[in-house]
Amino acid sequence: MYKRQDEVIGTDTWSSEAFWDEPRYTDAAVAAANTTDLLLIEGQFGVEKTNVLVDAATGTEYARPECGAGAFYKPMVSSPNGDWNVSYGAVISPDHKVTCIGGGEDEKAVDLIAVTDQGRAFGATTQGPTLFVDARPGAEPTTEEVAPGTVLPSGVIDGDLAVHWDPSTGVLSANPFRTE
Repeated sequence: MYKRQDEVIGTDTWSSEAFWDEPRYTDAAVAAANTTDLLLIEGQFGVEKTNVLVDAATGTEYARPECGAGAFYKPMVSSPNGDWNVSYGAVISPDHKVTCIGGGEDEKAVDLIAVTDQGRAFGATTQGPTLFVDARPGAEPTTEEVAPGTVLPSGVIDGDLAVHWDPSTGVLSANPFRTE
């Protein structure tokens, strides 16, 4: 990894230059970040992209996921205890392993929008008719059609409660997740 001493504040710093073997990947951008310690960096040259999940403080590389970045920056969504994170179609475990949900061959792209303390992630497909996606660790994701007017969860709070906000009515609600 490429490190240098910051002369102004006297601490080690790091650079994204270390993540790509060729200097052509210098067009790096933060694709997603959580509120404490993770950055998902996307390096791009032409249409070729590479994602790197790193520790924000040290630059330590954790993974090179095939998913997790989209067309623009957005914050990662963390579980209530902060151990699990989701970004676009990526579920990031407490040990920084990345599981990609959707977006593969013959699969619809998925935008994950909530995750529990146990790593159960929720989201929706982003192409065609909207399908609700429920992804549990170690299991195949399940999908179900979304009825018109259904408000998908916008987050998870302690107690495994799904938070729903309906922008058309301004109503905020919290409901327990179905466990079956």
